Formats: sequence, C-alpha cells, structure tokens
Amino acid sequence: MNKSILYISILGMSEPLGKSQVLEYIKDLAKNYNMNLYSFEKDLTAQTISELNQVMENENISWKYQRYNNKYGVFSTIIQIFTSFFELKKLIKDKNIKVIHARSLIPTVIALILKIFCDVKVIADIRGFQIDEKAEVGRIKKKSFLYKLLKKLEQTTYKKSDSIVSLTHSAIDYIKNFTNKEKVTVIPTCANDKVFYKVSDEERTKLKEELGYKIDDVILLHAGAVSNWYDFDNELKIISKLFQTNEKIKYLILNKGEHDFISKKLLEYKIDKSRVEVKESNFYEVYKYLNISDASIFIIKPTFAKKASAPTKFAENLCCGLFSITNNGIGDMNSFFEKNDTLGYSFDIQDINTKLDSICENISIRMKKERLDSEYKNTYYENFSKDMAIEKYSNIYNTLLGQNK
Repeated sequence: MNKSILYISILGMSEPLGKSQVLEYIKDLAKNYNMNLYSFEKDLTAQTISELNQVMENENISWKYQRYNNKYGVFSTIIQIFTSFFELKKLIKDKNIKVIHARSLIPTVIALILKIFCDVKVIADIRGFQIDEKAEVGRIKKKSFLYKLLKKLEQTTYKKSDSIVSLTHSAIDYIKNFTNKEKVTVIPTCANDKVFYKVSDEERTKLKEELGYKIDDVILLHAGAVSNWYDFDNELKIISKLFQTNEKIKYLILNKGEHDFISKKLLEYKIDKSRVEVKESNFYEVYKYLNISDASIFIIKPTFAKKASAPTKFAENLCCGLFSITNNGIGDMNSFFEKNDTLGYSFDIQDINTKLDSICENISIRMKKERLDSEYKNTYYENFSKDMAIEKYSNIYNTLLGQNK
C-alpha cells in the first residue's frame, strides 16, 4: 500500500497552535506514513525556517510552505489558493500522493480543486463552523451575498470530500443535511497529558501554599480569554452568588491582555476584589493552577457555531482531575456530564437570570461529590487523548488508501 499523505494547513508551524495542534500529530503519523506537510507561514525569518527544517528532518516529514497573506481579505485567499495549486499538483505527482488531509476550510477548498485534476481522496478536517463563527463576531454580515456564497462553498466541501473529521457529535446533525453522516469521524481537540497532569495531594498542598492560598480556600478558576465567545457577565453573576454562599471561595483568573476589562467588570458586578486574583501564566505552568483549584468555570455563548466547538480546557481539566462548570449548547459538553455528574455540571444559560440560586446550589453540591481518578482518566483517554486521535486518523488514512490503490 502506498502510504503517502499530503497534509495542508492554513495554520503555520511557526505559530504555537500550529506546533501543538498540527505538528505534534504529524510527528506521530510520520512513524507509519510518508507525511508531506504544506503550510502557510506568517514567520519566515531565517532562524525560524532553519529550526523548523531541522525538526522536519529529524521527524522524517517532507515540508513545503508559502507565506500567509491576509492583507486583502478574500482576494488574498483566492491568490493563495491559486498559487499553492500548481506547486501542490506537482508535489502530488512527484510523491505519488493518494490522500490529502486538509485542516480547515481553505485547505479543503484547495484539496477539492486538486481532486478534479488528480487521483486523490480528500479528508475535510473541519475546525468548527468557520463561516458562522465569522458572522457571529461581526466579521461577515449574515444576510450578505458573501456569507451566502461562503456557506454554499462550505456545504460543497461536505458533499465532495471523501471523509470528514468533526470536533463534535453535535455538528453531525447539521453536516448530515449535505452528505452521508457515515463518512464523519469525531475527533475533538485533544490535550497533552505530559503537559497537563494531576499532582499528588502532598504536592497540591505545597503548590497551594506557594501560590499564596490557604489550605481550606475553595478556588474557582477561569483560564483564558473572557471576551468574544465567553459570556463573562453571566459568569460573574454566578461568582457573585457563590461568594455570598461560601466565604472560603476565591476566584482566580488566568488571562493575558484583558486585565483592565476584567477590573471594570469586577467593579460593575460589585465583586469583592480581595477574594479575586487576576494574573498571567506561562502555558507550561497552567497545570499548577488547575491542580490547586476546586473547579474550572467557563460560560460560553451558545451560538449555532458553538455546536461544532470542543473546548480544549475541558480536556485539560480532565487531565488534572478538575471539576468543570459550564453551560449547555457547547458541542458535546453536557453529554459528558449526563453520563457522569462527578466530571462537571452544565445548565441552560438563560436559567442564570431566573434560577441562579438553584444553579449555584447544584454547583456547590456536585463540587463536594467524590471524584474518582479512574473516571476522569477514562473519559480523557477515550475522547481527548492524542493516542486516540492518531488511531482514528490512521483508520481514516488506511480506509482511503485502500480505496485508492
């Protein structure tokens, strides 16, 4: 069997997300397949390219790239599709590539154009409902011609691709309107259990003291952004109520670049700042804060696009044995809590205004339930581990390679 795969990523390998969510997977896949990576790079300094070339050589990955350009919006995208087509067409011929793994919409469009001229199968690895995400944050008007055109293009990729990778099961309800749902495989955004892991009780106590907390403090953690998709206002309503019910509760926010906005919101909701800490953290230090916390809270606006979203922080919480507090309507989140309520608690976001007391009471009760490490680990390994993802990607590759002998 010819095992040559072309992986196209609009996300650059010079970016942190490209390294963690693309390159780390390709390294493992390269152990069993001839991986040919084509990426669009923002950082083309000599040092960056030299370092990446060394990584690719060490991992036996064939890598080509071009500069990422978004200066002229949609026109830049068209130019990138056009310019990459000819180089990729030659690459497919030279390397005898039979499967294209396209990560996100633009690479999938490139792959499907190549499919017209080359004997290849295409995997559309969708990273959520990208067009609706742009519309929901105001970058595209939902009634505009551009939105309708892009939605039609997105739907065409579902129809014409040979396999689809979705972050959530919830997204399949929409995708199946345009193609056979049997060709959809669910692979959520995974977390690295070498970076996020649970420490011993002794180490947890030590960390808590080192980070300035008392042993009996109950720490509620918000890690990451508080704007855009996050409903920080409703989160603060919950925090304010929980502060009233338990004087031991502390609120810890790990965030970069939004501290002034956070301060204004804390003042607006009359949150006692003596019980709040807002700080930044290095990515590789975040696990410490997850380990000292009693629950992680993240309230996300339950828009249509979020049905296709898999919050990475839930996978990271599982790795650290941390209880999650969130709302329904976000990917597959509530299904996990329906199966096992010791993993976390979710609720309808509109109930915050009418049933806040009940929500906070449920949070307090469930946080006190005994948590079994085995349940957290099993949920992680079955749904969010990189090994699980590699196995599923390999199954897709083998199926399509077998079809395209």
